[in-house]
Amino acid sequence: GRLVGWVACVSMFLRSVGWRVSYQEQATQEMRMRLEESAKRELALQTAQAQMRSVVSKVVDKANSVDLVTMMDCTGSMTPYMREAKRTLTHIIDELKDSNPNMRFRVGFVGYRDFEGGSKRLAIWPLTDDIASVTDFIARQKAFGGGGDGPEDVAGGPKAGGG
Repeated sequence: GRLVGWVACVSMFLRSVGWRVSYQEQATQEMRMRLEESAKRELALQTAQAQMRSVVSKVVDKANSVDLVTMMDCTGSMTPYMREAKRTLTHIIDELKDSNPNMRFRVGFVGYRDFEGGSKRLAIWPLTDDIASVTDFIARQKAFGGGGDGPEDVAGGPKAGGG
């Protein structure tokens, strides 16, 4: 009787340990997958930033004046990326202005959201040579709305920006 009880206890203990090891392996695998996804997103963001800088710089190098209207997705899905997107956009604007001090340079901004956003669907700052006013406006933008099936007003952004 004692031997059977002891074997049952050992068996339960081993199953418990096996379950814990299995759970830990699963948790470690999930953590690894999250880290890989985060690294992929970061790499994609850095690649997009480099491509945007390259295209804009090529255009600016050939011009004696530039009117640049920047656009940004300000829907709720951008919440995790908004701070970095605003920082990058402001950095690009400042970099272009600083690297071309003799050029006439005006900047505008259009932030677009979902159609359901009503009057806040588009956040617009018209073209101006007051760069600080544009970058301050960009810094104040918040991501909201979205998450539903309705589309964001991507086409409204270029129209509002004059494109």
